[in-house]
Order: sequence, then structure tokens, then C-alpha cells
Amino acid sequence: MERQLTENPDLKKFMVSYCSSFGGHKVDEVTKIILKKLLSNKLAGNYSWLGAKKKMSFSGLQIAEVILSAVKRNKSLVGATEKDVIDSIKNWLRHAAARYSNQCKKNQNQE
Repeated sequence: MERQLTENPDLKKFMVSYCSSFGGHKVDEVTKIILKKLLSNKLAGNYSWLGAKKKMSFSGLQIAEVILSAVKRNKSLVGATEKDVIDSIKNWLRHAAARYSNQCKKNQNQE
């Protein structure tokens, strides 16, 4: 998807518009909704905002720009700042590996 967003500006505009329509009333809530729809916990566990701790950097990705733009464009979040959105993304990425681990354990217990 990253390559497609880089090569196709219209797709990027569409994704921003689409993601800004997801709803929510707080920056954290809207950001989490978007991230949950775009990334699996397994994939997200490989990223941190700046690429610390041997993870890949999320901040330079086109999908990060899509999320930032979509949250700030959300009509119910008039005062949303870039820092608020980045902090929400950082927090969500930080806990992705634990969420994935919990999902795996839950699936094993159901078998």
C-alpha cells in the first residue's frame, strides 16, 4: 500500500477522505479507529514512530501522513493538533505487540 500511496496522489486523497469519515469524538479515539482499520497488530508491532528498538520507522511513511491528515480533517475534531495525533499513534504502536500476543493466546484458548 505504501508504494501505491507514493505513486498515486489520487489514492492518497481518497484514503484521507475515507479515513476522515470513520467518526469518533476525541483525537485518541479517531486515531485508534483509523489505525485498527489500516494495520493489523502483527504488522504494527514491527513499527515505532521513529524506528527505535530495532523497529521500522512509521513517521516517514505515506500512511502516517494519511492518518495525520484524516484525523485533523475530521469535523468533530476542530482543535486537533499534529502533536495530539502523533502521540496517539505512538501509544497505539507501542502496545501493538502486546495486543497481538493477547489475540494469539485468546485464539489458542478457544481451540
